Amino acid sequence: PRMQSMEDRPSRKLAAAVLGLLAGVGLIVSVVHASRRVAPGDESDEAGAEAKKSHRIEWPNRSFFNATCAKDKLVTECPGYRECWLAVNDFNETKMVLKRSKLRWKELAVRPERKWCDRWACLDLRKCELPFKIYQYTKEDLQGLPIRRCLYHAYLERDPYVAEHLTDDPKRACMFFFKIPKGCRFHDGDIETLPYGNGTGINHIFVDYYLEGIDADTRERFLGHAAIAQGHTGDDRFIHGLDIGIGHYGKFPPQRNDDALRATPPWERKYLVTFKGTASDVSRKVAGFHNNPRRRAIFLVKPHPRNCNAQTSVSRPYGDNKRKPFGPFHADCCRTLRPLYNSYGYGDLMNTSFALVPPGQQPATYRLAEVMERGCIPVSFGYE
Repeated sequence: PRMQSMEDRPSRKLAAAVLGLLAGVGLIVSVVHASRRVAPGDESDEAGAEAKKSHRIEWPNRSFFNATCAKDKLVTECPGYRECWLAVNDFNETKMVLKRSKLRWKELAVRPERKWCDRWACLDLRKCELPFKIYQYTKEDLQGLPIRRCLYHAYLERDPYVAEHLTDDPKRACMFFFKIPKGCRFHDGDIETLPYGNGTGINHIFVDYYLEGIDADTRERFLGHAAIAQGHTGDDRFIHGLDIGIGHYGKFPPQRNDDALRATPPWERKYLVTFKGTASDVSRKVAGFHNNPRRRAIFLVKPHPRNCNAQTSVSRPYGDNKRKPFGPFHADCCRTLRPLYNSYGYGDLMNTSFALVPPGQQPATYRLAEVMERGCIPVSFGYE
């Protein structure tokens, strides 16, 4: 009997533990049921909807960041700022810098050779007699040709400076100007159908102002010997001496004080260096970590709309993609980061000695035109 009681002792302990667990679960269930009880007469749909609404309002604030903290100190000294950027953009400045520094010491991968020509083989200089002349394609030139769908008339004749270089005689032209509309897709054989391209697109220049630009594969497959003018230039799609990197017109409209601002010398301006924009490039995210009003360095960066937009909150945990909800902490960080970005006006930040010009969704950015128009000294800043 003693041996049997000793053998039963572990099983008794296990049984007691199970009974204790069940008792605890029963207590929790009873508490939950008690919390869900409603008074007689309140069991309507309206009462249920009101309860859900109050539950959303009472959701705890999971972000510790407060925008008022960044009014007089380095923003990374404020609790919660780094954590919010890690949650919203999966961005850690220290890890990024270490990763980039390691890449600097590695040998660059050899790019595959492209079948592109250089400026000596893709330009027939015999047609380029002075004064320099440009022929602008019209819809009539491409009547009945499939490539006509990709022509957008640029109205170069409206600019007096450019108009003096235009010609109506294709035999007199050195270059043939072809502006591409947004969303155009080239097909095989398009370049051969151009009436003045000699079957290869030589002495032609295709102009693309849009974000996507013309990538390397499209160029090699469809555009032959034509030159490219675009803002989205990079080592993989740019031929030095032939192609043209173009800037963008500023989006920020003219302001009343622009004339007075241009007349103000850099050393008399309100801020030392500023930037305000969306986190569309890693260099912009880095700049946001160095916002410091004490040094008159204002760098305001907001998350990309796909990660946060103007309505994102715990009760509306979505960005531009409404089918993919964020977690509570992510959504609440969107709410707490927003006041800092809105605390300075874009026009006010133009009253600065220097202005950062980081890349955006492409190397070119309309910010360069905006800051130079207002007399700021542009500072190119980015990571290659």
